[in-house]
Amino acid sequence: MNLIGFFILAALIFEFGLHRLSEALNLGAASAQVPDAFKDLYDSTRYARAQDYLRARTRFAWISSGVFLAATLAFWLGGGFGLLDGGVRSLGHGPILSGLIYVGALWIGRSILAVPFQAYTVFVIEERFGFNRTNFKTFLADGVKALVVSVLIGAPLLASVLALFEHAGPRAWLYGWALAVFFMAGIQFVAPRLILPLFNKFTPLDEGELRAAIFHYTRSIRFPLENVFVSASGPSKTSLQHRIGRNARPRKKKLNYEPGQACTSKKALSWL
Repeated sequence: MNLIGFFILAALIFEFGLHRLSEALNLGAASAQVPDAFKDLYDSTRYARAQDYLRARTRFAWISSGVFLAATLAFWLGGGFGLLDGGVRSLGHGPILSGLIYVGALWIGRSILAVPFQAYTVFVIEERFGFNRTNFKTFLADGVKALVVSVLIGAPLLASVLALFEHAGPRAWLYGWALAVFFMAGIQFVAPRLILPLFNKFTPLDEGELRAAIFHYTRSIRFPLENVFVSASGPSKTSLQHRIGRNARPRKKKLNYEPGQACTSKKALSWL
């Protein structure tokens, strides 16, 4: 292994250790008592349940992250990257298509490895705490949708970057960076309108106390709010989506909550 290889190995291990340390510190700093500012919103039973859920998710994340790191190192040190590269090159395609096949194979392998951990999170951990309302059919359907969207978006972007490095000369890195920045800015406008509706149903929030309170608050902080949408996830999603989530576009926001569950103006504004 050369110097660059040692640097990459050290970076991977350092990143893994740093994240695990920060998560352990977060768990250690979690208060056993409901903070005074939230006593009128959370009772001690619900707060303890939330703390238990945080610990369960964090500890399982340690296991899954460790497996991913071990798999990455095993594949790397076992010569997997070189073998895959040789196999792709043997197909005789050009550099751009070969690059797409190479990265796609790595991405598919990682996605397959992630499926058992995702399923355990949804059907075991979230089920244990009463958050899961997803059935296996919807779990698979959402996975297929995510796969299709990732390919439709990621493949053209990756092909463009590879083409730049193939034809743009020594400034290819600069053009690639500019392309990535343009893409990240553009996806903020595309995702709320075209991608998120594939996974959730959004409807405008009805007129009433809650809508009026939200608009009153956003006007008070001079936030240019255009509309508020309800994410009605229905019986096929997790009830953990009870939150106010900001749309990528600064002109809109969505209010996500489980249909039928009480969502007072005070709670909504505290989340917002």
